Amino acid sequence: MKFVVTRHISGKNMTPDRGESTYSKKTWWERRSQLEKILLSLFILVILVSSFLGILFLRKFSAAYRDTNICQTKGCVTSAANIINNMNLEADPCDDFFEFACGKFVENTHIPEDEVAVTSSFDTASDKISANYRTLLEKPIDESEIKPFQYIKKLYKMCMNYSKLEVEDFKLYKKMLKDLGGWPVLEGNYWNENNFDWRTTQYNFRKVGLYHTQFISMYVGLDSKNTTKRIFKIGQPCGGFAKILKKGFNETIVKAYYDYLVDLAILYGADKVQASKDMMQYVEFRIELAKIITPSEERRNNTQEYNPMTIRELQVSFPSIPWLQYINTKLEPFVTLTYDDIVIVTLPQYIEKLEKLLSITPKRAIANYLFVSIVEFTAFNDEMRRKRLEFGKIASGVTSDPPDWKKCIYTGGFYIARSAMYVRHFMKARSKTIVDKLVSDIKTTFIENLKKYTWMDHKTKKRAIQKAEDMGSYIGYPEELLNDEEIVNHYEGLEIHEDSLLKTNLARSIWSRNENLKVYYEPYDKNDWTNKAYPTVVNAYYSNFENNIEIPSGILQSPFFDEDRPQYMNYGAIGYVIGHEIIHGFDDIGRQYDKDGNLFDWWEPTSNKSFHEKIQCIINQYANLTSEKINMTLNGINTQGENIADNGGIKMAYAAYQKWLQRNKPEPHLPGLKFTPQQMFWISAANIYCSKMRPEMEKLQILNDYHSPEYYRVTIPFINSGFFAKDFNCPIGSRMNPKYKCRVW
Repeated sequence: MKFVVTRHISGKNMTPDRGESTYSKKTWWERRSQLEKILLSLFILVILVSSFLGILFLRKFSAAYRDTNICQTKGCVTSAANIINNMNLEADPCDDFFEFACGKFVENTHIPEDEVAVTSSFDTASDKISANYRTLLEKPIDESEIKPFQYIKKLYKMCMNYSKLEVEDFKLYKKMLKDLGGWPVLEGNYWNENNFDWRTTQYNFRKVGLYHTQFISMYVGLDSKNTTKRIFKIGQPCGGFAKILKKGFNETIVKAYYDYLVDLAILYGADKVQASKDMMQYVEFRIELAKIITPSEERRNNTQEYNPMTIRELQVSFPSIPWLQYINTKLEPFVTLTYDDIVIVTLPQYIEKLEKLLSITPKRAIANYLFVSIVEFTAFNDEMRRKRLEFGKIASGVTSDPPDWKKCIYTGGFYIARSAMYVRHFMKARSKTIVDKLVSDIKTTFIENLKKYTWMDHKTKKRAIQKAEDMGSYIGYPEELLNDEEIVNHYEGLEIHEDSLLKTNLARSIWSRNENLKVYYEPYDKNDWTNKAYPTVVNAYYSNFENNIEIPSGILQSPFFDEDRPQYMNYGAIGYVIGHEIIHGFDDIGRQYDKDGNLFDWWEPTSNKSFHEKIQCIINQYANLTSEKINMTLNGINTQGENIADNGGIKMAYAAYQKWLQRNKPEPHLPGLKFTPQQMFWISAANIYCSKMRPEMEKLQILNDYHSPEYYRVTIPFINSGFFAKDFNCPIGSRMNPKYKCRVW
C-alpha cells in the first residue's frame, strides 16, 4: 500500500474543496512520519518479546512454586488419594468430624462376608502383612533353611490340605475325649458320675495339652509389687461371654448358642433328645456361673486384687479344693510349691461363690461344661463348619468363613519363627530413627505439660515426671530375629507331626507351657527379646510391669507412618498412637504402678482426689453417648482407660507437632488437599479410625471391649481439644466445640 503525505505550502492558505479536507480523511497511522512508524514498530516488537519472555518466566516460576508447596512424592500422592477417598467434603467438620474425615469410606466400604468390621488403617496394614506371609509360606521348602522355617511351611501346607487329615484327626479327638472320662452327652446313660471328679478331669486335660482352667484361672505371672519375681496367680476364668449369658434365654445369642451346641453334639455322635436335654442343663449352669463372675467394671483397682496368702491359708479359707495338690499338678514337672509358699488370689469372693455353686450343681452338668469348653468351636468337617457359621451369623453378623489361606497362615503357633522369616524379607529398619524421634518429642511434650499442671501437688508431680522420664520404648523388631541360632535354640525340643495337625497343636501347647514353667525361679528379664518379637502385629502396647511402650514394625507403615510424606501426617497418625500408649502409663490403671513397674500408690491424697474428679468427667461423658445404629449406651466405666489414653494421646501428639513446626520450615500441601498443616494433623488422626462395623459386632464391642467404637475415638477426643476447634474455626456451642470439655492429661 502506498501512503501519500500532503503538505501545506508555507506562506499560502489553500482552501479545500467542498466537504472535509484531504488531511482530515487520513488514518492515524497514515498521518505518522516514516521515522515515527519505524520507532513505533520497534517499540511494539520489544513489548511483544518482553511479554512472551515474561510469560515463560512466570510459568517456570509458578511451576517451581507449585513444586515447593505441593508434595509430589509417592508417599504424599498415596496419602492424599487415601484421604480424599475417605473424606466427605460436603460434611461440616464442626458438626461431625468423623463424617467429614471418613464419610465416603463408610458409604463406599463393603464389609467382606467373613469379616465383622473394616477399619481403613489397621485392615490395610494387616491385609498387606497377611498377603506377604502367604507369599513366603507358599514358596517351596528349602532344605538349607533352618528347621523352624521348614516347620511353618509344612504346617501351612498341612492346613491347606486338611481335608486329607481331618477324618483321622476327628477319630483321634473322639477317642481322646473318651479316654479323658467321656463327654456325658456322647456317653448317654452309660456315663457314670461316680467315676467323675472335676479336678482330676482338669489334670488330665492339662497332661494332653488341652485348656484346663475352666473354673479357676491359674497361671505364672509377675508379682505386681516386685516385678523382678514370678509368682503363681489364682483368679476367675475369662468372663467375656458372661454379660450376655446373664441375660438368659431372652437374649438371642444365648438361644443361638444353645441351638449350636445341640447340633454340634449330634455331629459328634450324640442322640438328639439327649443332646437337647444335656445342653439345656449345660447352658443353665453357664448362666449361673456367669452370675458369680466379677464384671470388668469392678476390676479396675489392682490393689484390691493383690491378695497374697500362703497355700495353707488358702486351704483354710476355701477347704473344698485340695489346693497344694491342685496347684502342683498345674505346675509339674518343673515347679513344686509347699504349704508355706505364697500365691496371689485376685478375687477371693469368686472362689467362695464357686465353691457354693459347685456343691449344688449336678456332676453331669459340670462334666458337660468341662468338655464343651474344649470342643465348642472345633470343626473337623464341613457340616461342623456350617453350624459354627450359622451361630456366627447371629453372634457377630459374619456370613462366610474366611478363605483357607487366611486361616492357615498362622496355624500351629511358631510366631517367633514366622516373625523372623517375615522381617528378613519385608521389613526395613531405617524407620526406627525417625520414630524414636517422634517418641522422644511426644514424651518430652508430656513431661513439659506435667510440670505445668496446677492440680497436682509437688511430690506427686515429681514422681509422675520420674515415671515418664524412665518410660522405655521398643521400636520395630529385635535384632535376634535375624540370627538363625537364636531362632533354632528358641524352639529346641519342639517337633511337628506331619500326619496330624491335632497332634502338632497339642504338642506345641505342652511345649509352650513347659517353657514358661522352666523359668519360674529365675528373675524376670524386662529386656527379654522374645517378649518383644511381635513385629508383624499392627498394634502398639504399654506394659505396666515394664513401664515401656512397644511400637512393632507392623504398624510402622502407611497409613500410620511414611517417612516420604509431611510430618503433620505422621504426628497425626502414628503420633496419636504413640501418645495414646504413653498416656496409658497414667490412665486409671497405669497410674497405680510406679516408674519401676511395681504396684505402688505414689499419689498424695489431694492429687488423687483431683485425678478422680477429672476421670469422672470422662466416665460421664462417654456414658451419656448412645450408638444410634444399635440404640445402645456406651460403657463409660469399662472404657475409661482407653478413653483417657485417646484424649491425652491426641493432645500430646498435637503439641509435639506444634513444637516441630517451630524448629522446621512450613510443610507443603498434599496434592488436592488445600488444608493447613494443623488441619491435616486432625484429618490424619481421624483417618486411622475410619471404620465400618456390623451392628451385631458393635453390640458385642460395647458389652465387652475396653475400647469405645471408632466413631467416638475420633469425635470425643477432638471435641475435648480446644486446638481442634481453633484450627477449624468451630464456633462455641457447635457439636465439635461444646462449651464444657473433659480433660485429664
